[in-house]
Amino acid sequence: MCCTRFNIISTIFTFLSYRCDVLLVIRMLILWRKKLKYWYSIEKLQSHQDSRGQGTNAYEETMNIYQHIERLLPDNPSSKDIVHKICGLIDVNALETIPPEGCVAIYETACLLEHSCLANTRHSFKIDDKGRPRITVIAVCSIQKWDHLSTMYTHALWSTRARRAHLLETKYFSCHCKRCADPTELGTHLGTLKCPHDNDFILPKDPLNFDSQWGCISCPGTLTASEVMQFVGKLEEDVDEIMYQANKNKLVDLLSRLTTLLHPGHQLCTSVSHSLIQLLPPSDPKKPELCKRIIETTKTLDPYGARLALYTAVALRELSACPGENREGLLSEAISLLQFEPENSPGEKLRTLMESEL
Repeated sequence: MCCTRFNIISTIFTFLSYRCDVLLVIRMLILWRKKLKYWYSIEKLQSHQDSRGQGTNAYEETMNIYQHIERLLPDNPSSKDIVHKICGLIDVNALETIPPEGCVAIYETACLLEHSCLANTRHSFKIDDKGRPRITVIAVCSIQKWDHLSTMYTHALWSTRARRAHLLETKYFSCHCKRCADPTELGTHLGTLKCPHDNDFILPKDPLNFDSQWGCISCPGTLTASEVMQFVGKLEEDVDEIMYQANKNKLVDLLSRLTTLLHPGHQLCTSVSHSLIQLLPPSDPKKPELCKRIIETTKTLDPYGARLALYTAVALRELSACPGENREGLLSEAISLLQFEPENSPGEKLRTLMESEL
């Protein structure tokens, strides 16, 4: 027995995040103080309080919020504990909703979807007649009975080390999925370095171990995990600085430098390439090459367009403008990818533009 589609439309509570984090907590405190039914549903969810103690960023953020609202709370030790729990519930379980932009919601059922870097669902939001964002979760592939339903808690175009570190810091677990366990990340090489001695590639020996050594696949050279972090961290700073005031020539030079140090599929090369293809003229031979590499990567990591639909659609549209490419077929594929984009979102606007270009 398999399932190809299902819906979850059960919202617990919605928070307007543009009013600042303090107000989010105050609204949760109202539920707690009034013992409303919503609170009894929310308090059953995981808050990971034991992992958010002194010495963590989460603890510092919670104490900062507590200091802002302390005068509103009962004068007893349990007040600090409940604020700590509420902050954990929000951080661990809330989803950013679009539409409306800038809204955060906790969904009683949808928040139980487990994480996978190769998720088998996508979700979208629609405003109901009471102004609340209702969530719909859709299976993107055939799901067998007893298979786990999954979404993705982190960024699909981050390398394994970055994704796993983010999950450990914010969701308090490490992912061990098929993609994370593969040193090449399913052949995309989002985290792979280039060896300076033989121009071959350097990969982690055990990608599920944060302290794993990295080694060249051709020579005996190795790097420690710390050396890799420092090296990539410096490159990230360089990329951020140039991307802040990017133009075509700067991006061409930056990508040329990056590809002497990193696999051309590395997350930094992919990010720079995606910006560059939107600046290169269709006649530039680099443009179709970069577009095709980006599309190959996104289709490998997100074959059903659940997480990277807009990113892929941009590359498809840019490729469609290049000489000798199937313009109509590429635009049609991009339009199909964006069929689930929210109203008035960048994806929906791009889809409308491409429909007019066909």
